[in-house]
Amino acid sequence: MGNCCSGQEAEDSPGNHELSEVNTINFVNDEAWIRRPDLVVTQIHFVAATLLQNGGNHWNMHLQTSKDESVKIDLEPSAWPGPFQHGYLGRLDISRRSYAITRHRHHCVTVPARPGVAAVSFLKAIVNADNHRYEFTQAGRGCTGWMRDQFFLFVQQGLLQPGYERQIEEAMTQEWNRGRATRPWPVTQGYYLRDLNAGGGNRRRRRQRQR
Repeated sequence: MGNCCSGQEAEDSPGNHELSEVNTINFVNDEAWIRRPDLVVTQIHFVAATLLQNGGNHWNMHLQTSKDESVKIDLEPSAWPGPFQHGYLGRLDISRRSYAITRHRHHCVTVPARPGVAAVSFLKAIVNADNHRYEFTQAGRGCTGWMRDQFFLFVQQGLLQPGYERQIEEAMTQEWNRGRATRPWPVTQGYYLRDLNAGGGNRRRRRQRQR
């Protein structure tokens, strides 16, 4: 695949009223289990899950809660065109997994969580920062930039142990194939909807053209 999911060009964007009704958070399964306040995360695995046909990787994360269980967070383009009229709105897929980390991966960076932090606290941090409303680029790119942003958000919020910033930056600026860094690859950033009325869209578009 050449993008994070669909990669189709956006049609006419929905209006503000329609956007307010779009739920970008999708609990794939076991929402009640995932929201348990005693479901403590021990570490997060940031995973280069797939190798894209036109370069780079699709990244997601696994919040490990036990030796053989985790909460997977994956951002994919949805079927809704975004208001910036570049790509599709992101759909945040959240699911319970019966393993700590997928075996189908090209690379992984593991970051310890602060002791006692529940999985729902990470989800609340994303929502409270309004990071769950995100538009992909026209080419369907932007998952890596989003995942990197969440890492720094978690560190700033005191949910993850500090000291892994350089490791994340170095990993996410490479293309990975079966555990080997094959070439440098720039991080593509999408568009946060919170920037729509603050002039942030124009700034992000200019930055995107420079990449």
